[in-house]
Amino acid sequence: MATITCTKAKLLDGTTQCLVGFMKVKDLLKHARVSTWQPKPHSSSVDSFGFVRGYQRLENPSHVNRIARSFANGGCCHGCLIMNLRNDDWTDHVTGKTSGNNITLDDAAVLWIIDGQQRTAAIRKHFESIEDPKAKAVFGKREIPVHIYFGNDGEAFEGRAFLLLNMSKSVQPDLRERLAQCWSPEDRVRMEAGQLPGIPSDLGHQLVEEARGCDVIDSLRLADSFLFPLIRTPNCSNDTVPLRQHSFVRSLRDSGLFRTAIFGGATSSAAEGGTSPAMQANLLHQFWSAVRTVWPQPFDETAAGKTSKQRDYSLVSAVCFISLHKLFADILRCWEGDVTAERLVPILRLAAPNLNIGWYRRCHDGPEIGNGVEFWLSNNPMIRHKGNTEVVKELHLHVRDAIAKGSSLEAVVKQHTCEHNSRRGQPVAAEL
Repeated sequence: MATITCTKAKLLDGTTQCLVGFMKVKDLLKHARVSTWQPKPHSSSVDSFGFVRGYQRLENPSHVNRIARSFANGGCCHGCLIMNLRNDDWTDHVTGKTSGNNITLDDAAVLWIIDGQQRTAAIRKHFESIEDPKAKAVFGKREIPVHIYFGNDGEAFEGRAFLLLNMSKSVQPDLRERLAQCWSPEDRVRMEAGQLPGIPSDLGHQLVEEARGCDVIDSLRLADSFLFPLIRTPNCSNDTVPLRQHSFVRSLRDSGLFRTAIFGGATSSAAEGGTSPAMQANLLHQFWSAVRTVWPQPFDETAAGKTSKQRDYSLVSAVCFISLHKLFADILRCWEGDVTAERLVPILRLAAPNLNIGWYRRCHDGPEIGNGVEFWLSNNPMIRHKGNTEVVKELHLHVRDAIAKGSSLEAVVKQHTCEHNSRRGQPVAAEL
């Protein structure tokens, strides 16, 4: 027997009702079920395609594992689990429906999950992983907030509710990044170390790098860098701004820039010997000033206010930014001295004759196909088969090879940054 401590409410349609309250973990795991989509065997009296049933996706193991680690790290179950008691269960397997605030379910009652499938699976995974009987009993008695519908048409109602919930609750990743930015420097250190309750270290590391990416964007804005107008901030719907904030932050995170000594660690403060967001913004400004000097056309198109569909070149795009930030990280790992646009331009110019303007052009024909940015064109089967990750990897290696020309990138960088070859006049790039 399971007890739900709750109050009753009637919904706007006047017939469907709900219970709002709490269930213990052990009771939830006993009664919760998921209506997963699956083919339903058909009889000879129906069409050859048969029927389908259910509405939920399969569990996402990595998502479930991450939530389970947050429970192990002291986190709570945020938000109500939304479930449904179908009419047969409400009629035959529930007592206490008319007295007090406690509803009792017998062992046969089933609570069908509408929203909270992954959280429930994570609760189960963590509960089953606890070896100490006393600790397991304590966790089993923890209360979970629930919202349970009854008095409806069963699975059809669940499907409608599932659809509406998933339409309404999508969280934009750029807003999540800004939320991560709100944590103090001290909390960021704790979060990355897995010491902040409810946030495991792998998630904490990701959030910290995303927060530092937002710090860099804000520093670009304060310094009035030409890069900032290229970045579409949250809730901005202007499609003449080519890069979403999320794309720019992801390019910093996935490129490995935060792991280079010059660009600085994701949590290190300037006082601790790390690189401040202002210094990181200046490094990016210098690099992209050099890129703009060597390949100016895409930046001219963006400055003219062209949308992504109107532009002829795709250098100012998420895929190119990630691949070029990977290149910048490679360059910084073997760099000597000050990082300036003047010193970067000769290195990038080595790539220009080998790549030609076509490497970041949107439209190609003939033998150029498969040689550059056209990898990610929507009408190119390469992108459908490889995905963005492989496209970024191939483009990154393509540019590296174009610079090295049979040598190594490290050797080229050393040649252009060593002491006797680096003092060739005053820097020409504007400082931030």
